[in-house]
Amino acid sequence: GVAMRRWLSRGGVLPVAAFILLYRVGDRAMAPMIQPFWVDAGMSDAEIATVSMLLGIPVATIGAVVGAAVVRRLGIYRALFALGILALVSNLAYAYAALPGTHRATIYAAAGVESLCGWLASIAFMSFLMRICDKQHAAVHYALLTALYALGGTLVATASGWFADQMGYARYFALTAAFALP
Repeated sequence: GVAMRRWLSRGGVLPVAAFILLYRVGDRAMAPMIQPFWVDAGMSDAEIATVSMLLGIPVATIGAVVGAAVVRRLGIYRALFALGILALVSNLAYAYAALPGTHRATIYAAAGVESLCGWLASIAFMSFLMRICDKQHAAVHYALLTALYALGGTLVATASGWFADQMGYARYFALTAAFALP
């Protein structure tokens, strides 16, 4: 009650809420279609596990560490912009990997780019969320803000399968890069 009313009574809450809903919307539209793309590209369960765990986790860790350094150097707001723009590279990497005739290594590269860029941008975004939380009610505010972020992701992900089926993976992944522009 009180914590939520206090945050909602701040000035500029609507633009901040819109930003939270839209930040990395392209990645959130792309994410549900990555594993179906891998499966449709003929990757085995073992390959998917290898890409997810042996490639994804170390690269994501590097992205998180580098993301923190970028936030420290540029500040939260400039890092949000720079790393948010960089995050759309993963959408374009998957669009390229989904083109007919690309080599399997291209899919692995796209997965690595997605893990790296995703965590670079995630660290900046988490820093932003923590910055705008009131210290007295940080847990409630952070939960509210991450729920708002999740809502935006759920809304764009809902139709992702249908769009990918209609457009093909390459065009759909390119479209998700365009979603990232706002």
